[in-house]
Amino acid sequence: MISYRNNLKLRNALLLITVFVLMLPTGTAVFLSKCPQERLIATHNIEFPKDSKCSLADTELSGAIQIAADNIILDCRGSSLTGPGWGYGIYNSGFNNVLIRNCEILNYDTGIYSEDVRGMRVEDSLVKDNEKGIEFAGKSIMNSVSRTIATENKFAGFKFGRLAVDNVINWGMIRYNSNYDLYSMNKLLTLNLVNTELCNNTLLGTECKVSKLVEASPEKVIIPLPPITEPKVIPWCNAEVEPNCDI
Repeated sequence: MISYRNNLKLRNALLLITVFVLMLPTGTAVFLSKCPQERLIATHNIEFPKDSKCSLADTELSGAIQIAADNIILDCRGSSLTGPGWGYGIYNSGFNNVLIRNCEILNYDTGIYSEDVRGMRVEDSLVKDNEKGIEFAGKSIMNSVSRTIATENKFAGFKFGRLAVDNVINWGMIRYNSNYDLYSMNKLLTLNLVNTELCNNTLLGTECKVSKLVEASPEKVIIPLPPITEPKVIPWCNAEVEPNCDI
C-alpha cells in the first residue's frame, strides 16, 4: 500500500516533470528519427531525418506542420513533404523570426503559408506541384525567401496579400508556374528582387515575359500592377536579359 506521504511525493514529482516539459525553451531541438505519421505542431526546433520522402496530410487544415512559436527552426535536411493535393504543407499564423530550410514541399493547396508574420525566412527549399507555392497573407512584412525554387505550381509560385509588403526574394528561381509566377492582391506591390530568375513569367495577367533577372538592385523595387484587363509591361521587364530557362 502506498502511504499518503509517498503518494504526495509522487504527485509533486509528476507536477515538476510537467512544469519542466511546458517550460522547455523554444531553442530546444526535436530530432525526428523517421518521417512523422501525423501532423506536427512545432513549438520547438525540429530536424527531419536526412533526405527522406515523407507523406503527411493536413487533417486540421492548419498545416501538415503547424508553426506554433516564435524564433524556431524547421530544418527538413533535404527531406520532402508530400500532401494529398489539399491543405497546407507548412502553416505559420502570427509567429515571428521563424526559419524554414532545406525543405521540399509538394502537392498541397499551399506549400508554405504565412499570415501576419515578420522576420520569417525560407532558405534552400523547393515548392513544387502545389496550387500555390508560397503565400504571404495578412500583414506579413520584412520576410525573406532565399535560394529557393518555386516551380510547376498550378496557380502561382508566390502569392502576396493586400498588406504583405517589403518582403525579399533573394537568389531565387521562379519558373514554369501555370498561371502566375508572382501574384499580388495589392495594386502596388513592394518587393525586393535580388538576383532572381523568372522564366515564362506572368504577373497578374501582364504581358511581361522575363527569362532572367540579373544583378537586380538590392534597393526596394516598387512594381505597379495594372488591372488584368489592361496588360502592361512593368518597368524591370525592359532590362536586357539573356534567356536561360533550361538550367
